[in-house]
Amino acid sequence: MAKYVLDLTTTCHSFCSVRPTLIAAASVYTARRICVEDKAWTAGLEHFSAYTESDLIGCVKEMLRMLIQAPEAKLQVIIIICYNVIYCKAGNYH
Repeated sequence: MAKYVLDLTTTCHSFCSVRPTLIAAASVYTARRICVEDKAWTAGLEHFSAYTESDLIGCVKEMLRMLIQAPEAKLQVIIIICYNVIYCKAGNYH
């Protein structure tokens, strides 16, 4: 889920000025929050990412907005093609 959220940010211009490490950390937070983790951001994640939960909130809100709009996104075809090409092949290797 975090990888999907991270990939969606590449199609949204509002993330161009955001640090890649912040985008990555916010993607993990968003995925953990969606998957109903008890605590979306742990002390370990904060330590290794160097971001507090409050550092992530602005980016997470934008990601959630983007996820809500994803089904109607103009670049939906690109997202589908990329996932079919990259991730279907990855599933074929055992």
